[in-house]
Amino acid sequence: MTDTNTKVRSLILTALMVVSVFGGTIAFAGSAAAANEVSVNGPFDEDTVVAPSHTGTFQSVDDTVQYVVIDLTAADSGLNEPDLSAVTASDVQITKNGVEYTDGFSEFQKNSQDPGTITIKMANSINVVGGDTLDITVNDVLTPSVSGTKEYSVETTYYDTAGVDSSNVVDESFGPTNYDVTETSTSGGGGSTTLTGDAKFDSGSNAWIGQSLYFQADVADSGSDGPDTYELHEVDTSGSTDKVGTLVTEVALNSNGAALIDTSNLQGPYVMVDENGDVIATDNSGVEITGGNTAQMNGDYDDGEEVTVITQNFDAVFEASSATQGGDFDVTYTSNRAGYDVTVDSDDLSNEEIKTLFGASDSDLSDGVQITVTGNDQTQTYSVPSDFTTGNYSFTFEVADTTNSASGSIMIQSPSDTSASFASSAFSQERGDVVEFTVDMSNTQTADITVGSETVNYVGTATITDGNDDGSVTVQMNTFLAGTTNNEAQAFSAADSGDSVTKVRRSTSELDSPLAAADYDLTVSISGNEEDVAVFSLQPRSTTGAVSHTAPGDATASTAADYEDAAGVVDAATQRSTVAMGDQMIFQVNANGLYGYVDSASDLQAGSGNGVSLSVEQTGDLTNQAPKTVPVGNTEVYFDSTNDTFLVVYDTNDGAMRNSQSVDFSAGEEYTAEFVIDGDNNPYVATGETETVSSSYMIEERTVSFDTNADDEISVAATSDATISGETTMAPGTEFTVRARASGSSPFLKTGDAVVGSEGDFSSAFDFSGVSENTTFTVTVPSQGLVNNAETDGVVTNETDTETPTPTPTPEPATETPTPTPTPEPATETPTPTPEPATETPTEGGATPTETSGSQPGFGGAVAIVALAGAALIALRRGN
Repeated sequence: MTDTNTKVRSLILTALMVVSVFGGTIAFAGSAAAANEVSVNGPFDEDTVVAPSHTGTFQSVDDTVQYVVIDLTAADSGLNEPDLSAVTASDVQITKNGVEYTDGFSEFQKNSQDPGTITIKMANSINVVGGDTLDITVNDVLTPSVSGTKEYSVETTYYDTAGVDSSNVVDESFGPTNYDVTETSTSGGGGSTTLTGDAKFDSGSNAWIGQSLYFQADVADSGSDGPDTYELHEVDTSGSTDKVGTLVTEVALNSNGAALIDTSNLQGPYVMVDENGDVIATDNSGVEITGGNTAQMNGDYDDGEEVTVITQNFDAVFEASSATQGGDFDVTYTSNRAGYDVTVDSDDLSNEEIKTLFGASDSDLSDGVQITVTGNDQTQTYSVPSDFTTGNYSFTFEVADTTNSASGSIMIQSPSDTSASFASSAFSQERGDVVEFTVDMSNTQTADITVGSETVNYVGTATITDGNDDGSVTVQMNTFLAGTTNNEAQAFSAADSGDSVTKVRRSTSELDSPLAAADYDLTVSISGNEEDVAVFSLQPRSTTGAVSHTAPGDATASTAADYEDAAGVVDAATQRSTVAMGDQMIFQVNANGLYGYVDSASDLQAGSGNGVSLSVEQTGDLTNQAPKTVPVGNTEVYFDSTNDTFLVVYDTNDGAMRNSQSVDFSAGEEYTAEFVIDGDNNPYVATGETETVSSSYMIEERTVSFDTNADDEISVAATSDATISGETTMAPGTEFTVRARASGSSPFLKTGDAVVGSEGDFSSAFDFSGVSENTTFTVTVPSQGLVNNAETDGVVTNETDTETPTPTPTPEPATETPTPTPTPEPATETPTPTPEPATETPTEGGATPTETSGSQPGFGGAVAIVALAGAALIALRRGN
């Protein structure tokens, strides 16, 4: 500031408005209109805080306020206007009926043509009715120096949600409210006492590390014998009650009782203690409140007397790495601080060139320009002049009153170097679903898209950003929401989390029903230049059928939520209408036109409001009893919009419901799953009509049976590759363990793995080599919830006996023992071959009878040899 101006920091202008219009007069509850006059007198200098205030009550209003225009002017002629250059969004506070509005501002603008005017848009509107009290406070107004007492005024106008326009005024403007300012010089002693802080030492508030905090002691306390010294103490939070803690620093006050507190090395809560050991409180101007709380050292103090110094998190990111001449670019500012100023600088550009990019107002900075950020996560859009020099430019972003900074770069390109096109000339989807269309981009990260035309009474536009630098953006458009919401951004998103779709707008009127089946034009442009066109065809929707499946479950626990996606369910499921106890029942619905508004199990419950419902209910003989039902809200639903299907998975371990009571499933019960779309509550089915598909299930006992012999025993050979097989009602794909256990003098425990096949069959490999013949054992299937673990007896048999139970005569001896005698006479004695050798089949166990001395039954050994020779001759003869 120059010597002709006196900077009055934190001039709080509280404009609390009362609207009751009678003959053009503004009347305030309990006061006359003349009460607008507020006088504030010195002495004060640039450190002094002036706090004019005015309170009023709405009389006969029932409206919504979102936009506010605050106009500060010099009421007396010949005065310079108040200077708002230091005012930021965080300096404006709004309270309704004494409760502070904390939702922040989505817009905060200072009028460069009218420097005394501030326009704000509240992120969320405020409803006001008769009897409501509304206050506005503006901090950090700089008032030009005056001589004597001069008058300034503030006038505030409220607008509804439609915007700043005379037709949208809520009643009429409030004001002007006048206030007087009197100047008195306070320099002297060792020199000027002028101090300027970044913020105020305001009890009960937060400050940010790196700020200098303005503090002023009670003038009456400071006396005339020189500066007082106060103490800054940390707050001890280690106990159950916060107490005054260790001394951090002494605070030397100037002759005006003021000081600046450096927070660079502070973090946490702090209190100010005066010379008497009293913990003092300050107002939002940093000025001590007379009569502060008395507290002993290390004693208690009143809550709200502390100032908490915290770290500001800050980042500034270019949303795209490039922009084009004549186009826009976005910078997203992220912080835990709601409003602050940022200095933007670049070694590559002059201050004037930076101003042309960031639209910053003139400032006294020698390096960089200053912009204001409002909100914690704020994306601000800036325009590139069409004649701006192309190139790559690096920037630094520094918070004006702390040590936080960030950096980034952006490439400014000519529009002729960039291109964008649709990946296909035509896209298609059914009504109610989400359509995807991909835009390929070259040498640019941003482009603008348009969907529709005036011909189809829908036009939506958006800006797309290739945030992951893969050269394309896939846009998702919800055809159920598009055109029917007051926030069109809800209908658009990017398929890849690294990309973004922003600045979504709809230029046509809101529709009464979802988008109709029609062809919608698609265009993509860069910096206003059309790059490509395509068409999006929206088709009628349909419901085509339903199928029953089952899938492996767990005998003791629910597994319905174990799948990653619908593809995992499909891989595990088998189409069948029976479900074993402990397995999963799966209901597959084949339908399109749902996935823009149905995406969870709760959306399938009756009464959800979308006309879509799913029920699973017991059928069959239900004499004198209510049917059991499956609670649809407890199912797991897996959606596959690509294939126009969804699968509802329910684990039978979770049981059913009957009359609001939990009950178990029972074998033999039948259930029907039914999916319905009711046209009375759904925009895609005609009123009075319904679409219904259903499928049925039968609950079976969970069983396993083994393949056995005539004695109902599992018979295995004493080999290394023996198998135990059988059938089961468990779902195909179920994996389980088969256990074989023997006791007695030669005990063993063997296990094998088994997997249920598509027909319910299974087999498990075992090594029984070395196990003695006739050894008995027991086979079980543990941990599958089976009765007695499906226990079955088994026996080990001889390998040969098992493999060749019925041997037949073979000609092998003829080939192994050629006969040199050509005489065929023996053949005439034995006209037909006989199966006598078969009578010598080995006895059970594979042993061959051993020849002993003495007589024997049947043929003797010599006769047997002759018979074999005869048989061999016959075989040789037939072979010739």
